[in-house]
Amino acid sequence: MAIPWVKTFGIYPEIPAGFDTPAVFFEVEEWADSDETVNACQAVELTCSFYLLREFAADQWGRKAKNAALFFSNWIAGRMFGPETKPAVFVSAAPATWEKAGKALSSHSIWCVTFTQVVGVGADPYAPPPNAPLLKELYIGFAPDIGPEHINDYTRIPPE
Repeated sequence: MAIPWVKTFGIYPEIPAGFDTPAVFFEVEEWADSDETVNACQAVELTCSFYLLREFAADQWGRKAKNAALFFSNWIAGRMFGPETKPAVFVSAAPATWEKAGKALSSHSIWCVTFTQVVGVGADPYAPPPNAPLLKELYIGFAPDIGPEHINDYTRIPPE
């Protein structure tokens, strides 16, 4: 996190005791299959949230929490988190409630900024390895009759 006014950043629900605010906690809520690809990789669409917290004891906590959510709403739109990602898409920002150690956290103003992002999760199984030579001929053998001693047992697969 390179946002100077954020004092605590973490992964929800792993919230440290006595954290300083303003605080931001990140959560991947869910993911689903995506029709898109990312650099020839299979992809999923993540639904993620940033929880922005201000203590109720802080001066102008309500306005500051909303301003932080507005900042994140703009900051997240189009952001890419690595080479195997598509630009993030801002979905919504709204007041939120959540729990710490099974209890509702009632000492903080919480806003949730939700976004989606398509990310690559694996190499395309059909893509040739980088710098691989192109195949000109392909032969297939059937176990247990495989290996150099069974070269004459292989069947040539003609190109299309």
